Amino acid sequence: MNSQGRPWLGKAVGDLLRNEAYIGVLTYNRKSRKLGAKVTRNPRELWIRIENAIEPIVHRDAFRRAQKIMCEGRVSIPEEEMLLRLRKVLMKKGRLSKTIINSSPGLPSMSSYLLHFGALRNIYRLIGYNSNQEWFDKYAAHQRWTALQLSNAARLREALERLGRRATLNASTGCLRIDNAVNVVFRAARCRKYENRPLRWTLQYRVRWPKGWVVADRLDEKNEAIFDYVLMPSAWLTFSRRMFWFSKEVHKGRTIKRFDTFEALSRFLIECVGKEKPS
Repeated sequence: MNSQGRPWLGKAVGDLLRNEAYIGVLTYNRKSRKLGAKVTRNPRELWIRIENAIEPIVHRDAFRRAQKIMCEGRVSIPEEEMLLRLRKVLMKKGRLSKTIINSSPGLPSMSSYLLHFGALRNIYRLIGYNSNQEWFDKYAAHQRWTALQLSNAARLREALERLGRRATLNASTGCLRIDNAVNVVFRAARCRKYENRPLRWTLQYRVRWPKGWVVADRLDEKNEAIFDYVLMPSAWLTFSRRMFWFSKEVHKGRTIKRFDTFEALSRFLIECVGKEKPS
């Protein structure tokens, strides 16, 4: 049976033809990591290779011949041909996805398309595939607001460092930790408008939201621009169906600190942080 109907089988065969462990060779020290630092790849000259470390399950000569065939058989496809093949798969399947692209015979991988043409939205545009336009619009907006939040967090970090404070920013969580004691999380609050009801805003639930402060970029009624900035203790946040709801000025009897500019919010927050005690 071939591997066309079973993508995982093709991947398993590929691993078998590339991993030297199958011919009894073990390699150590490919990566290293210092305490508190990220994993780094070591240069090849620092690798430690041990021949005949384990019993081989693939004959060495067959393994080397397979390596040679794979190297010689690697063919570069022109970009026009890559797009043409993708259009054919679209016409056959009726839709596209990462799974469909990676499992289609004769089609380059998704990573190859991203390397040649950039974002997935641009790839689909080049072949005239306009499905999921709403999803792409929402994703682009999400990316835009995420970039703004991280930019604001970086501005606050720089302001604190100028005052001699220590601040570290976790870009994946949008959390700024100050003096290893105070957490400030940056989020965008989307506006929810219902007929005959006052405007309300929502924050999406995040796992392990740290205790401290929450800075919310509150969006306007169309969720296209910043309306204002609000500052709330994270202890206020209670989630219903993975959403935290609050109105324009008040959340359950508590007055929300609101600011027209991020600069004004930063000045207030820096003053508050100076009074915080280490947790």
